[in-house]
Amino acid sequence: MNRKLTIAVTLLALALMVWAFYLLAEVATRGGDASPVYSTRRHDPYGTAAIYDLLRQRGIPVRTLERSRLESTDHGVLVQVLSDDDNVETGGSSLRPDELINWMTEGNTVIQFSRQTTSLMKQAGAPPAVNADSFGPFQSAAAHEIHGLPPDRHPGFLVTVGWNSEHQTQPDTNAAKDSSDDGWASPPSRMISLRSPMLLVPVTDSRWRTLAGTRQGTYAGELRVGRGKLIIIGAPTPILNHSLLENDNLEVVLSLIGSGPVIMDEWSHGIGHGGTIMEMLRRIGLLPVLLQLVFVIALYTWSTRGHRPQEIDDPPRLRSSVEQIETLGHLYSQSLKAEAAHTLVTQAVRKRMAKALRCRPADVEKRAAQLPPALAAQAQEISDALRQTERESAPLCKQCGYDLTGNTSGTCPECRTPIPMRTRQRIASEPLPQPGKKRSETKHHRYDVQLSRILTLSSEFVREATRVRTHQR
Repeated sequence: MNRKLTIAVTLLALALMVWAFYLLAEVATRGGDASPVYSTRRHDPYGTAAIYDLLRQRGIPVRTLERSRLESTDHGVLVQVLSDDDNVETGGSSLRPDELINWMTEGNTVIQFSRQTTSLMKQAGAPPAVNADSFGPFQSAAAHEIHGLPPDRHPGFLVTVGWNSEHQTQPDTNAAKDSSDDGWASPPSRMISLRSPMLLVPVTDSRWRTLAGTRQGTYAGELRVGRGKLIIIGAPTPILNHSLLENDNLEVVLSLIGSGPVIMDEWSHGIGHGGTIMEMLRRIGLLPVLLQLVFVIALYTWSTRGHRPQEIDDPPRLRSSVEQIETLGHLYSQSLKAEAAHTLVTQAVRKRMAKALRCRPADVEKRAAQLPPALAAQAQEISDALRQTERESAPLCKQCGYDLTGNTSGTCPECRTPIPMRTRQRIASEPLPQPGKKRSETKHHRYDVQLSRILTLSSEFVREATRVRTHQR
């Protein structure tokens, strides 16, 4: 019952952890100060999470770009909200300008919210900025936003200008003095507000169209590139969370985006794992699965720990060589007839002695006579013990194995094979067994000790003979 309760608690904890993991992951991806400025992961005043969530709620296809290049299947509008930290001048972690130009040529749109001239603007041929990099209020405004300071203390100056819709006429730089201050031939229907925006030099180019500006310069414009276009907004503030609802900023941004699809550039903010295994895991959603798998393994290990019966076996008892030999002799005597046991023991002993003496088994006794007296005495003792056990075993027919005890005919009654003279002499010299008892019953108990003793003697002989041979070298 305890085991089942533990598993149930483990499963419940797993379910809660999975739920908490996804809940916290959703919150973590909308982090505050830890996320790069202008990122869709920031819900503070200087993020772009509000427009990202609004597009999703309205059913407009939107996603973030977290790799170094666009996919071949990507199309629609790429939105880049760039800061000084994004190295837009030198390229840095931003997307390659030549690839973006080719992408726009195919009919797509790139919108850049930036206070400085980017490498894409230069390569595409957009109007240059008017000393934006050395403009003091511009630098202080960018630093204020990058450090996430309160919007009500923003040091930048506010610029509110009319937005050029398709049906409106662009501002006339040669208009009469009695015209409006912004130079629009007709009052604009939308107004856009920017904080310390970049000012572009007015140019005469058939590809360029001013979207917001005055006689002094342009704050937003559109440059046709092939079948697509590059839209430049001179400051990131119109799309930021705190100023998205100022004047007509939201309507202007939505009109630029249209029906999508929309791609929010996060790679230029340093977010992403382009070209790595982790990027692939994140893209196909396997990273949470890997973390959960590790958690499941840890929980399973904890839940099963201590419930499995410990299989502790007694350590095997080490047996001495003499004890092993005695056991072998006992098994021989118990499992085999005395005659068969004697034959096996004789063969094993002679083979072991022949190996130690470096000779053939048939030459063991001859070779033993040349050994030192002590070894020769051991070899003789082994030979005497073998002959003694042979006499105590029943005489058998060499052809069929029939017991020839008490035979007087000189031939085997089973197979009619003549009995050798040595065997006949042995039969004649041995007394007949007692009536009513078999030989195995009267002498079986003696074979256990005798065979064990012979094997023990042979083991000692081999050990001593090996030692003597080693010393003689």
